[in-house]
Amino acid sequence: MGLDRLTDPATWGTGLSDEGARRALAAEVACIEAADDRRVADRKVLIWCAGNVFTAPLRWVHRFPDAVLKAPSSRPGPALAIGQAFGCPVEVLPHAEAFHLLDEADAVLGFGSDQAMDELASRLTVPHSLHGHRVSVAVVEDISNDNARKVAMDAVLHDGQGCRSPACVFVLGDAERFSMRLAQALRELAHEVPRGDIDPALGPQIRHRLGLGRVYGRTWNGSEWGVPMLPVEHADPVALPRVVTVHPATRAAIEDTLSTWPISAVSSDVELDRPTVSLGQLQSPPDDGTWEGVDILERLA
Repeated sequence: MGLDRLTDPATWGTGLSDEGARRALAAEVACIEAADDRRVADRKVLIWCAGNVFTAPLRWVHRFPDAVLKAPSSRPGPALAIGQAFGCPVEVLPHAEAFHLLDEADAVLGFGSDQAMDELASRLTVPHSLHGHRVSVAVVEDISNDNARKVAMDAVLHDGQGCRSPACVFVLGDAERFSMRLAQALRELAHEVPRGDIDPALGPQIRHRLGLGRVYGRTWNGSEWGVPMLPVEHADPVALPRVVTVHPATRAAIEDTLSTWPISAVSSDVELDRPTVSLGQLQSPPDDGTWEGVDILERLA
């Protein structure tokens, strides 16, 4: 039971394109295979899954052999496939109808909206680690084509809908040239890895962001992607599907902005006053038993 029993994610109903699902799964499996093999076998851990990043439970069912998955009723396919591969139970229930599962858990690992996680926290007496809304960004000084491609790939994986998708890029240098290179990379990747289905409700938000770029800066866009370039005063901690906003910025402005945002991760090619990962590694964080600065193994075990 395990990684070698995973089936083709194109059949899981992830909401991504077939190639998008395969790329996302391959990236996460590579992280797990490169990690140590520490496991916690004496804890019945309930993993409360969100519907946006289908790979999120993988590294944890690998770490906790006695896991139970609470699948989102809106998109249960990925959790069911992962549960089958790892031989762990899967409960498909709406959020409000699943609280009885907490009574049977020794520990709870939760992913979802802030409201959903707050509601879980109010009902828990066992060890838990709950992860609500977070946002990630990239900080770029070297505006090379290679770095543009790395940022673009992070935006393409999971169609920019996860907490580790880059909501924006802060550029220390020629932001317009980097924007053009990022647009070209997203244009090429749209052919290699087509975008999947997106929530129609996001359409107005996407058009608004692109429109702001046209009014206050510049915008490059295609049918499945967009790169608005805006002054840093317009920075917004909201990730949109394959829309990556570029902000010309100083180090001081970047630190001031990030100090007020709920940060999941920062990728950068320069040293900052906070932990960072290399450009292109937002969607491939090391599987070291931690998440967003929390030692999950220690907290739950």
